[in-house]
Amino acid sequence: MTCAATRPRSICTSAPVELPHAPRTTEAVVPESVPTPKQAIARWPCACFAIAAVLIVISLVARVQLSQASAEVSTLEDQYAELQEQQTRLRIDYESAFNLTEIEDYAIHELGMQKPRSDQLYYISSSDAAGHGGGPRPERGRAAEPC
Repeated sequence: MTCAATRPRSICTSAPVELPHAPRTTEAVVPESVPTPKQAIARWPCACFAIAAVLIVISLVARVQLSQASAEVSTLEDQYAELQEQQTRLRIDYESAFNLTEIEDYAIHELGMQKPRSDQLYYISSSDAAGHGGGPRPERGRAAEPC
């Protein structure tokens, strides 16, 4: 069998077939004044980094404020303890200043006062005073004496 019997005539020629040549690539010269595009930085990691940095700064500021507040609380607690001690001392001084024996002695010896006699005492009850306009009421039917 020959080539003509099995294939069409246009394919069975004995002349070599020339294949088209691949086009030649020419390199283009890029001028140096044109910047080449750089790789773009992803926005998501940058945003996360910025948020983390802001949170760290806020945390540091909060710690500084907390330490200042703690120092102020400590100072105020010391002042409070001192004021409590001072209050205790002043209360003792106040209570010792009102010694009734000393007051009575001062009134008798220095001011020339005397203890009241029994005829100088008047007793007033709150229920009797309401009916008599609040004035003193004589004891056991006696008339009130002028002071």
